[in-house]
Order: sequence, then structure tokens, then C-alpha cells
Amino acid sequence: MFPQTQLKAEDVLSERIRLESISTAIGASGVMAIACVMYFIFPDDLVHGDYLGLWLVAQLVVGTIWLAFIYKHKQQATPITLKLWPYCSTIVCSFYGLIWGAGWVFFISDTNAYQIKAAVIFTITLGGVFTGGVLATLFHLPSLLSFTLCSLLPPLISSFIHAGIFHNWFGLSLCVYMLACAAFALNLHRFLLETLEQREDKKRLAQQLEEEKQRVERISQDKTRFLAAASHDLRQPLQALQFFHQALKDTPNQALETQPFIAGMETSLSALKSLLNGMLDIAQLDEGQQSVHKQVFPLNALFRRIHQQYEPLAAEAGIEFYYKSNHYWVESDPLLIERIIQNLVHNAIKHMGKTGRILLGVKRHQNNICIQVRDNGIGIPRAEQEAIFKEFYQLHNPARQRSQGVGLGLSIVKRLSQLLGHNLSLWSQEDQGCIFKLDVPLVANSVINLNATKNPAASNAACAKMKGKILVIEDDEQVLEALNLLLQLWGYEVVITANPEPQTLMNEHASFDFIISDYQLGSTKTGIDIIQQLRLLSQHPIPALLLTGNTSPALLEQLQEIDIAVSYKPINPLQVKNIIIAAN
Repeated sequence: MFPQTQLKAEDVLSERIRLESISTAIGASGVMAIACVMYFIFPDDLVHGDYLGLWLVAQLVVGTIWLAFIYKHKQQATPITLKLWPYCSTIVCSFYGLIWGAGWVFFISDTNAYQIKAAVIFTITLGGVFTGGVLATLFHLPSLLSFTLCSLLPPLISSFIHAGIFHNWFGLSLCVYMLACAAFALNLHRFLLETLEQREDKKRLAQQLEEEKQRVERISQDKTRFLAAASHDLRQPLQALQFFHQALKDTPNQALETQPFIAGMETSLSALKSLLNGMLDIAQLDEGQQSVHKQVFPLNALFRRIHQQYEPLAAEAGIEFYYKSNHYWVESDPLLIERIIQNLVHNAIKHMGKTGRILLGVKRHQNNICIQVRDNGIGIPRAEQEAIFKEFYQLHNPARQRSQGVGLGLSIVKRLSQLLGHNLSLWSQEDQGCIFKLDVPLVANSVINLNATKNPAASNAACAKMKGKILVIEDDEQVLEALNLLLQLWGYEVVITANPEPQTLMNEHASFDFIISDYQLGSTKTGIDIIQQLRLLSQHPIPALLLTGNTSPALLEQLQEIDIAVSYKPINPLQVKNIIIAAN
């Protein structure tokens, strides 16, 4: 993911100092308060009672200096305070240990019946202060060891110098308790430091992960901007190539030796189109930029549109493409559903493996409509039926022949169905074909018409000479020239313009039979605006086709409202011809 780096000592030091400053500040404040209490409750006639005031002052001076140093470091940590901290902490802890350890020597020298109660109180207090001290110094080993040693030595030495049960047994018991606490504190010290290092290491890794995430997001944004530019910049020349190729293909009296070259151009253009559309779709889905706009719409109109688009392609491959008319209304995103069915139909045509039939139909199942794309092709082995939905996976194309596509269609279908929340399933057996099924919520109930529909006019249209006047609006010179040449070969009268003025066009031409326009014309004009103005001036709704690379659902909804057909670049030239024929 990202390179591993060693945890810096300064990272642990800063956090250790922060924790140590809290614990030692609490400890210093506590022991100063305890020292004040001890001063007032101890009897005045102790053997060394004269030292009690000095003992208290030493406690207060050391504690005040240490608290002031902590406050200064907290207000403004500098390299000097960081460097001095370990030394100051060790010195202060040594003083505290020595002061409290010396209290045993000064105030428990005589243990007669009169002073035994005070001696016991001081011993218990010393044990409690020592416990608190080792816990407060857990984060710094030198401070812990110095406090332990300075607290332990005075009582230990005093126990051997003075005779008596109290000094020998009670003092030694106190020393044993101190050593046990110190041993426990050492283990706890190691555990806390390991925990602290792990926590700081996790923080460092989390920071690196966040930085890596931001870097990836920046790369993703750059990729998105690049793909947005490529969506237009690559579609335009590819669209021109397709129109030029179709014009060359439809040119009469071609030499026989040119036909293989034309066929090769068609194969390359088809592969390039599939790759471009697939890569852009995958990138958009990966970025999470594909929005869903569900609505109620009739399924039959969608089937008819897909049939018009892909029937010529199927016919060229020797495949019959049918669809079953129906009267069902469903609730989904019409644009995304159309892309799913388009990919399934195109996949069936590409991978049929033999001449045959493709049927686009529906079956009702309770409150759902099951959209089915059936073919009687070579089928898919059961072991491969899950793998075919992976990117760039092609079952019958180990040599990666571009004429068979690039292996993105079914991956896009799977992702779009998941995005919509529609169940996608596959039934297939070898040599018996495939059935892809998509469940979509049913909205209105009606009787389904199972008569299979095929449009022979669309198949024969490629050879027919058509008549009519078509206005072509396109700001890309190559696309404009190619489309003009192609439409003239088909027998149409063509008027071309890159920067149209609707009033001038209507003055020069009484009317148009059809309008083909690019969507984005310059910085401010759109094909929608021009078409609407021409319709208004002609006083009748001229059939129109909008060519665009903009796949936003908002644009599709706008076009549906004003009755303008839309096709996304690069479009198959025969689809343009079928749309023109259907409109007239």
C-alpha cells in the first residue's frame, strides 16, 4: 500500500512527556497536600521534630518548581524543554524519594508507646506515597528507578542501624513492600511503553493512510477529468471515422480488392468503439459518479428502440433479432436499464458463435417483470458462468481478438444491476444458448402480447435510396463532412452548418424533413435550443436526432419531454438511418 517507515523516537517522547506531565503534576500536588497534613498532625515533641518544618518546606519548594516547569512546557514546548525534561524529571523524583525516605529516619527514631501511633501513621503514609510515586513515574524508567532507590535506601539503612522490633521488622517489611511495588511498576512500565509505541505507530499508519487516500483521490479526480475530456475528444474523430467508413462501404461500383480493407476497417472501428465506451463506463462506475434516477416508464418503447439500434448489426452477422411487444410499465432508471439491455444484446450478437436467433422478451413473476435476452448460440460452460462478469474476461477469445470485443460488457451489466438493486441471473448450457434475466419492479398490470416483432424494413433500408431534406448541425468539421457525404450517398438532400442561425435557415429553406444536431455547439449554444427554435419557426415538430457524448440522466429527461431522439457518440451509421426512416 505505502512504504513502511520506522516510528521516530521523538513521536513517542512527545506523547510520553505529555502523559508523564499529567501524572507527575497530580502526584506532586498530592504529596504536597499530604506533607501539609503530616506537618499538622505529627506531635511537636518528636526526637527530630525540629526538622519537620524544614521537611515540609523542601516538599513545597521541589513541588512548586516542578509544577512551574510543567506549566511552562505546556504553554510553549521548545527543543530545550524537551531536551531538559528527562533530566529534570529524574532529579525531581530523586529529591521526592529522598525527602520521603529521610522522613523515616527523622521522625521514627524513637518508637516508645507515646510515639508509636505517629510512627505507624507515617509508615503507612510513606507506603502510600511510594505507591503513588512509582505509578506517576511509570513512563520514564530513570525517574522510576531514582525515586525507588532514594525512597528505599534511608528506611533500609535505618532498619540495620537502629535496634528494636519496629525498626527491624516493620522497616524491613516496608522495604519488601517497596521492592514489590517497584518490580510491579517495572513490568507495567514495559507494558505501557509497548502500548504507547503501538498507539503512536497506529496513529502514524492512520496518517499515512489518510495521505495515501488523499493522493489516490487526487489521482482519481485527475483521471475523471481526463476521461471527461476523452469522452468528447475521442468520440468526435471516432464518429467521423464511422461515417466515412459507412460512406465508403455504401459507395457504388467498388473494386473487389478494396472490400477486405473496408471489412478490416469496420472490425477495428467496432473494437475501438467497444473499448472506448466500456472503459468510460467502468471508470464512471468505479468513481461512484453514476447517479440513479428511478421513474415509471413503458418497457415496450425501450424494447422497440433497442431493436431499431441492433437489428442491422444482427442482420449483418446472419442473426435474427426479435422482441416481444408488451404493455408493462416498470419502475427503474430507464437510461441504465437501456444500457444493461444494450450490452446484453450486443454481447449475444458478438458471441453467438453461429447463425441463430436472439429474442428480447419479458415474463411476469408476481410483482416483478423478468426481462430476458435469449439466444440459441454455443452457450457458456457452468464452470465459467461466474467468471464472465469480470473485467476483460472473454471465454472464447484467449488470443484477445478485438473483433470479439474487449470483455467489459457483462462487467458493466453486473455493476449497473447492483447499482439499481435489480437481480441479474444467467441460465446457460453448452450448445443450447444463454438466457440472461433481469428482475425489475412491475408498476401497472396489463395483458402481455407475445407476438414476436421483427422490422424487415430496417434490414432492407440499408440498400434503399431515400428522399428528403436533412439539416445537419455539427461544429466538428470532420464529423460534418463525413455525415454530409454519407447522407448524400443514401439519397438525401443535405444542408450543413456549423454555426446555425434558425431564422436565416428558415428563410433560405421552406422546411426540413429531419434535423441531425450535435448537442454542444460552441460555448453557449446547444442543439436542443436550435431544434426548438427551428420547430417554432416552421410551426410543426420537425423530427430530430441529437448526437452527444453527454450521458447525464438530466439531459435524457429533458430530451424525452421535448420529443427529441438521442444517440450517444460514436453511433452506428445504420442506426442513424433507421431512426430517420422510423421518423418519416
